[in-house]
Amino acid sequence: MKHLLRLPLIARVCAVISLVFLGLFVFGGELHLGDMSARQWLLFACFPLGVAAGLLYGVLRSARTGGLVALASIAAFYGVHVAGDGAWPKGPYFLLIASPGLLLVMASFAPRSR
Repeated sequence: MKHLLRLPLIARVCAVISLVFLGLFVFGGELHLGDMSARQWLLFACFPLGVAAGLLYGVLRSARTGGLVALASIAAFYGVHVAGDGAWPKGPYFLLIASPGLLLVMASFAPRSR
């Protein structure tokens, strides 16, 4: 039972690590916003912006709501990608970066310390 008490802390630490990585992804690379199509803007709104917004909200305010926003954003990203390309995005990286959203939702159901 003790390990369940640590789940909120683990979820928040993982979310912060993902947020740092997303920040590097957005601000550290060569991102040409002017050259993006409407579909690419929609994908960009889902990942990384939607996932980052959900994780940040999950760390600062409500773990459940933030985690659900992050999970909905990554699901929308995959849906838009499949609808446009007819194929799933390559590699597990998008899911790995968004996975703290699931941890945040799980942590919201963990028992509180006394």
